[in-house]
Amino acid sequence: MTKSAFGATHSFAESETIAFTRHINEVLSGDDDCAHLLPMPEGSTEIFETVKDGVLLCKLINHVGEGDTIDMRCVHLGRDHPLSVFEVTENLNLAINAAGAIGCRIVNIGSGDIMTGSPHLVLGLLWQVVKVSIMQSLNLKATPELIQLLDAHLLDSPDALRELMGLPPEKILLKWVNYQLQKEGLLGPTEVKNFGKDLKDSLVYAALLTAVAPADKKGVVRTLLADVRSEMVPANRAALIIDAAEALGVTQFKILPGDIVKGNEKLNMGFMAAIFNALPGLDPKSTTDDAAKLLSEQLVEDEDASREERAFRMWINSLGLDQHVNDLATEMRDGLLLLNIMDQVKPGVVDWTKANLKPKNVYHKVANCNYAVSLGKDKAKFGMSLVGISGKDIADGNIKLVLALTWQLMRYHVIRFLSGLNGKGGSLLSEADVVAWANSLVADKPGVEPIGSLKDGSIASGVFLLALISAIEPRAVDAAQITAGATPEDKVLNAKYAISCARKVGCMVFLLHEDIVECKPKMLLVFVATLMSYAVNKSVSKRTSGEEAPPTA
Repeated sequence: MTKSAFGATHSFAESETIAFTRHINEVLSGDDDCAHLLPMPEGSTEIFETVKDGVLLCKLINHVGEGDTIDMRCVHLGRDHPLSVFEVTENLNLAINAAGAIGCRIVNIGSGDIMTGSPHLVLGLLWQVVKVSIMQSLNLKATPELIQLLDAHLLDSPDALRELMGLPPEKILLKWVNYQLQKEGLLGPTEVKNFGKDLKDSLVYAALLTAVAPADKKGVVRTLLADVRSEMVPANRAALIIDAAEALGVTQFKILPGDIVKGNEKLNMGFMAAIFNALPGLDPKSTTDDAAKLLSEQLVEDEDASREERAFRMWINSLGLDQHVNDLATEMRDGLLLLNIMDQVKPGVVDWTKANLKPKNVYHKVANCNYAVSLGKDKAKFGMSLVGISGKDIADGNIKLVLALTWQLMRYHVIRFLSGLNGKGGSLLSEADVVAWANSLVADKPGVEPIGSLKDGSIASGVFLLALISAIEPRAVDAAQITAGATPEDKVLNAKYAISCARKVGCMVFLLHEDIVECKPKMLLVFVATLMSYAVNKSVSKRTSGEEAPPTA
């Protein structure tokens, strides 16, 4: 048990501490930057101390993002000197904001929480990072064979396919478990509804491993179900499962027999996902031609639209809503998510008596979407330009129109927040205001030319953005790392560095380096506006303390 500064008491699971310690030791073994930190003793609480400087967290997040989420040039490794509080804070800011960019929920988690080793918050963040890592394949884009989870009569249904695409990975995992159990019929009509109590007796695991074992390893599980049934000691049953899984090649996320017996939902979910990753048991040849064609049509996305959808989804997830969004177009269809976003962006704007809170049919869903569109168009509410967008378009899952509406909400949110900080009162800042502010900060930077707009091709080099970040927080940018940005490779290096520099000063940004290199004005507006909000906050803080502050628009 631990006690917070406010007197609240939290408990943390020893089994989760062991599982995450074991997982980190395994995935980061051999990493030179972590050699002084690993391996951690599995039976200790050393993990809470080890994560405090942020290095291990950055490395773990990069493992999830295949090395591309965090630019390690921004990370203070502490190889040649003990890290200062400032350097540790930058590392932790970078890790936390990068975690948000890969889909973790980071609301109410700050660098101070990790620095003080708060167990429940550290474990919460680690679980989210681990969960993103081990559940990356549980979607139709990564694993098209998952279309087989649909009932045969629904394989050619666009609506059923959209619904499956919109499910969170944990629900897809449950559907997969039940699909395998029903296919083999080893447990009769059993339906698994959770990752806790339904798995405690180990029978589901035994039947699942029997069902998905490859032909050349069927001998490993030939008597597993019978052995589990005949074993009366729950812990021994669970040990049989863990041994069989390892023999079948399931090594990605290891748990203890007690985790199964106690019904630990997180750890069982992780273990089940590891079984799926190693032994999906899905036959690509069994998908009908019509179903495969329908799936390919649903998955064909314009690259720009795909990147925008990702950025908008991450922004929505950063708002602290109860719902975690996995597929924007699908989850917008009943109108409730859209209304919740609007109410979060502008509290009180939604009259919930006008919404169908439990839409039972398509008419209720379209009505909700129509109401959301009407709020968007209302000049007194949001004043958006939504020409050609109707509620039915949103309810139909028209991705381009969903993105157009979501972009205007995101823009309104960022600009309205910034206008409030900047003392504009009821009037909103314009893009020209943001550009003028950025130009004013880099005016004294040698070799940095002002930009005419956020469509200015010179932004692609990354030099302007890095100069801007340096003007706001000089310690955040190492000038030696900046290239001239003349070649495509140098532009990418600068763009990646700029994103990580912004995150380490505390900015939550959602764009990718491609958005900078390709000069995507939507994403650049949000990026620069986010930097501006950081600078304005810093300016207010410095004025209060009597220090000099960077100019604001």
